[in-house]
Amino acid sequence: MGYSTTLYAVDLEKLRVAVGSNDAALAERVRAVGRDPSAGVDPTQGPRIKVTQDSQIILNGKPVTLDEMRVGVRDPRWVGTNLYWYHERGQKSGQWSERGSFAMALQQALAGTRLAGMLACNTEAELLAGWDDDELSEEQAALELIAGVFSQPNASYGYGLEVLCRVLGNKLGVMAGKGRLAALKLDSPLEKARLPVTMPPSDDFPTISYLSADEVRSEADRLSAIDLAFPKNASIARDRQELLGYLRSAAQTRQAIVVFYY
Repeated sequence: MGYSTTLYAVDLEKLRVAVGSNDAALAERVRAVGRDPSAGVDPTQGPRIKVTQDSQIILNGKPVTLDEMRVGVRDPRWVGTNLYWYHERGQKSGQWSERGSFAMALQQALAGTRLAGMLACNTEAELLAGWDDDELSEEQAALELIAGVFSQPNASYGYGLEVLCRVLGNKLGVMAGKGRLAALKLDSPLEKARLPVTMPPSDDFPTISYLSADEVRSEADRLSAIDLAFPKNASIARDRQELLGYLRSAAQTRQAIVVFYY
């Protein structure tokens, strides 16, 4: 598969507000975009809970209170999956030091949820096997951006951000080619990677950049004032004009542009 750069026009403020908003309606729109009626739920991709020797609860790598755990396991993305839990071996202290006490609390927390089941693990490696290293799906990444909680902070959330741009904005177009923006030799600020929202940084694809609405207008004005002809390469000349068209389109509606290169 070849490289390409996809450009979206989007209201930057709406995009930024969406991250961490816990907007249930937006989450449902994200699910609708990625919904495949023929695809089943993978039950192994459920939440992971570790209880330490001193009774600290860790849900998907994040320390939580008992109440936060009750809320967390009710997240709609876990419907149909198994919950996996592990109580750290060794001398125990604190609230869950009594044998079976946490298992009972967990069963109560799961009452009324639509999880498929609750499975106890014998080791921490077993708890994480087949899940922690799995690739983060676009939909899950988008939903975690909305929730503002990142279960895999070392993973790339870029494709999830693209889903949000797809839902909240509109796709301007795709420019095919490796490093295509740089190849146009326009010194475009979109060549420089920068994130439009607060999210975990990543060196993995996609590479993301953006222009605010004001920057879009300035860049459109700049390119309009120069000669975009490129006699040596007709495709570069074409894509230069295409980029200007995208900028003008976004400028007319006072929108930002977010680009994804992969």
